[in-house]
Amino acid sequence: MTKKTNSFVENMASFIVKNPIKVLSIGLILIALLVPGLTKLDKDFGYRIWFKAGDPDIVRFDAFERRFGNDDNVVVVMRSPSGIFDKSSASTLIELSERMWKIPDVIRVDSLSNYNWTHAEEDDLMVEPMLPDDLELTPELLKKRKEVSLNDEVLPGYLVSKDGTIALIIATLRPALVKEVDYEIIISKTRELLEEYRGKEDHIFGITGGAAVNDAFRESTQKDMMLILPMLMIVITLILLFIFRNLSGVILPFMVIGLSLLASLGFAGYMGVKLNNLTSFLPSILIGIGIADSIHILVTWYRYRQSGEDRKSAVYITLVKDIKPTFLTSLSTSIGFFSLIGSPVVPTINLGLLAGVGSMIAWILTMTILPTILLLVPIKVSETKNKEDVLKVSDWIKSYVKFLKKSRSMVLVVFFVLISTAAFYGLKNEVNSDTFEYFTDDVPLKIANKMIEKYVGWATTLDMVIDSGVKDGIKEPKFLKKVAQLQDWIEDKKYVSSATSIVDIVKATNRSLNGDKQEHYKILDSKEAIAQELFLYTMSLPQGMDLNNRMTLDQQMMRITITWSLKTDTESLKAMKAFENKAKELGLNGYMAGKYRLWKSLGFSVVTTFFQSILGALILVSILMILTFGSVKLGLLSLIPNLAPIIFGGGIMYFSGIFLDIGTALVASVCLGIAVDDTIHILSGFDHYQKKGLSKEESMGRVLSETGGALMITTLILVLGFGAYTFGSFVPNVHFGSMVATILSIALITDLTLLPALLLTKEE
Repeated sequence: MTKKTNSFVENMASFIVKNPIKVLSIGLILIALLVPGLTKLDKDFGYRIWFKAGDPDIVRFDAFERRFGNDDNVVVVMRSPSGIFDKSSASTLIELSERMWKIPDVIRVDSLSNYNWTHAEEDDLMVEPMLPDDLELTPELLKKRKEVSLNDEVLPGYLVSKDGTIALIIATLRPALVKEVDYEIIISKTRELLEEYRGKEDHIFGITGGAAVNDAFRESTQKDMMLILPMLMIVITLILLFIFRNLSGVILPFMVIGLSLLASLGFAGYMGVKLNNLTSFLPSILIGIGIADSIHILVTWYRYRQSGEDRKSAVYITLVKDIKPTFLTSLSTSIGFFSLIGSPVVPTINLGLLAGVGSMIAWILTMTILPTILLLVPIKVSETKNKEDVLKVSDWIKSYVKFLKKSRSMVLVVFFVLISTAAFYGLKNEVNSDTFEYFTDDVPLKIANKMIEKYVGWATTLDMVIDSGVKDGIKEPKFLKKVAQLQDWIEDKKYVSSATSIVDIVKATNRSLNGDKQEHYKILDSKEAIAQELFLYTMSLPQGMDLNNRMTLDQQMMRITITWSLKTDTESLKAMKAFENKAKELGLNGYMAGKYRLWKSLGFSVVTTFFQSILGALILVSILMILTFGSVKLGLLSLIPNLAPIIFGGGIMYFSGIFLDIGTALVASVCLGIAVDDTIHILSGFDHYQKKGLSKEESMGRVLSETGGALMITTLILVLGFGAYTFGSFVPNVHFGSMVATILSIALITDLTLLPALLLTKEE
């Protein structure tokens, strides 16, 4: 098989050298076919992009949205250190609440200004706004409303802080069942509106809520890409200039990776793939993969040109040497990424598909464009040196190989201890995430959310659906009393700020119908009385403020909205499970619903999928190595240096306090795909020289002499390039960049120490 492979490689190299125009045409045709797909490329930072059609979680959420409407909202935070209940602040709050109705896709606005205050006036039931816009806001009126608001069972910790210095305006968005809402426009218009009020009085404003979180993902991702990609290009340019001391050594790799990236994104456009937070990593991944093949070709070509070979001979020798290992590295990288296609999460599937296809596109364009330009364009090479001086193995490399052979046992023991220790701590890593910790402290979303958390007491909202099981079942006294018991139990949790439902309305209405006497803040024992109370209450409501978002039209199901301070996946999922168990204990059919639950359950699914994919990729790559080299030993040995850096990365994550989430799980897949390249180049070269009859020590010396430099250059570029992510504002990008840079550095060290030590066994 090896002889046939070598014969094929030599024939392919010969064809390229003899037919450069034809070969170049193949690459240009591929580009011409794929690049037009860029016009079809789109972006989507919404929630639905993460789920397949028919996914049980999205089906349940759609059912929730059809019954209760969208739970996505824009939350405007208004803080006045002097207090919300003065004429200036109250007037601003009323005006802002009214104008928020005009923000695109907003279908409901809730705030103090239109909160339905239920109370008795002689024998009449009165339902009126807490801050009326048709009455003069006198000090007496505002003092009374402040007293009522801060002593209300619902408002403090929901729409107003307990100290009366912060008020919230919650603008609910239309359902996105047919068409996604445009978060970018919504947040942009809200910012424009708030800008009119900034700097007036002592008011401080912020924006948070589900819509703001979604748009912050988009904004931070785009901002980071605008910063990181130029930095990556500058770093690559400086390193290439330093290495090759020639503009061609810079221009040619950039030409290949630029065209590869455009062709890959064009393919994405044709496939209908939309860019989002996860797929935004694609450009950096493809740049890293594409630059590696180009550098291996150029380093070898320059080496042989300096040794006295002419252009054609240098290209032929380079191709014979590098076609096989670069193809294997690209194929193994593609296998690694294609393994993600089995994921249940759509962006993961898309990233795997695009990175896998992109890896092969980059290799095809490297082989069709780079060699032909080297053949057709006269490129100046530094003064020709003696062939023996250029190609000989340096004394320090010989000494290094001797040291590894002599100290083989020590190297293996040290790595065994280090890998075992890293594995022990790496297995302690927790699958977890905190959405708001994805952003740096200067991001407006995080500033606004911290303001709410500090003064109002909650960070996020979530919903629980209670199904009575029968039409009009939510009017049953027995059912409502159980819900009230559940709601009280939930509110007693120290991390819960509020829990609201129609239970509060029924109790408040009953109290108002009984002269506002507190002992009547309860649920009656008559279904007919409860039905009448709900009827009287709804008849008093203004247009757009009905109870359809609190209960279904057939009055079979109701919704409890909870505000709490929990943020991480682990503690949130644990608490939600406890709520469901408590409902079951009380004989209620209750389950958590809404986007919050969607996001919190997604992380575990993604992380599990990534590691299943990595395991599958490792097995496939090992099989590929066994078939390629015709050796089970070499195939299994390739597992060790590829797995070790990822294990080290797991240990580093544990001591760095970094959770396993979507971003850090992606690190393992990317690093495996790239790190395996170094292993393949060393194994390929070692196998090549072994078959030529060289000793193991001589073979390793030649490999490190010819390939070691290119491996160090590509790793340096990748480490500095991915390290640029640490300058980002999106924390998963920061963690991704720092971890990839660290693991790839470890991978190079492992391939230059552990792998040679594994191969330098006694001569047979």
